[in-house]
Formats: sequence, C-alpha cells, structure tokens
Amino acid sequence: MESELNNDFNQGENLRLLAELELKDQLIEQLSQEIFHLVKINLKLQTETAISDSSPSPEREKTTQNFLKEEQQANLYQEEIIKLQETIISLTERNQTLSKLLEDLPKVYREKFSAKMTTVKEKIEILQRENKQLYAELQSVSYRLAVRNRGQSPVSLPQFVNKKGSSSIPTFGNV
Repeated sequence: MESELNNDFNQGENLRLLAELELKDQLIEQLSQEIFHLVKINLKLQTETAISDSSPSPEREKTTQNFLKEEQQANLYQEEIIKLQETIISLTERNQTLSKLLEDLPKVYREKFSAKMTTVKEKIEILQRENKQLYAELQSVSYRLAVRNRGQSPVSLPQFVNKKGSSSIPTFGNV
C-alpha cells in the first residue's frame, strides 16, 4: 500500500517535472528566436554603420541606443537560458535519483521484512525448544508419579451395600 502511494507520488512528480521541462523548452525556443532576431538586427546595424558616414545623426544615435538596449536584453535572455538549462539539469538529476529510489524500494522492503522475520523465527525456535523441554519434564514427572503410586492401593470405588449385607447395584427393574 505504501509503495503504491510512493509510486503514485513519484509518477505525479515525474509528470509535473516533465510539464515544467516542456514549458522551459518552449521559453528557451522563444529566447533563441529573439536572440536570432537581435543578431540579425545587429548585422543590419553594422552594415548600415559601415555604409553611412561617420558624422553622428540623431537617427543614428537613436539606432545605436536601441541596439544597446536590445543587446542588454539579449544578454539577460542568455543568462535566463543558462539558468533554465541548469534547472533542467538539476531536475533531470533529481528525476534520476527518484527513479533509482523507486527501483530500490522492493529490495529495501524485502531486506527489512527478512530482518524482522529472522527475529520472529529465532523466537519461534526458542519457544519450541522450551516446549520440548517442558514436555520432557512433564513426561518425567508423570512417570515418577506412576511409579510412586504403583505401590499404593488401587483406586477406591464406592460400595453399594444392601440392608441385607450384600453389595448390589440398583437396576432399572427394582426401581
């Protein structure tokens, strides 16, 4: 019963972890797409910068600021991706540990049951030895009583004496 509860719990935990893993995979995919988009923008900006002259224009300054913001955002996304990958590794290791525990549970229960049964068997053996010893003592005492009582008179039974002096046992005919 307990192993079924543990098994159900672990299956539920595995399903929850898989769902979480799938969600994180989706987030990683989205972040990868955004990074790709930012890289394309960066290449475009680099190409435009190389083409344009070196005189600063307000549009160019705005583009540079946007680029810096997007680069910072890309760095943040990259850090988030790394954190998510570490979380995935951690959860995978935990899942493997739980799976190993699940596999080992029957062996552990068998060992514990065997250990408990060993003590029970030992107690049974002790009780059986005591029982044999007590039975042997009883036989010895019974034999000694029989030998001691052999010299005495047989068991006395009541005598029914008639008024006439003869012993008689009533029968259904005289009643």
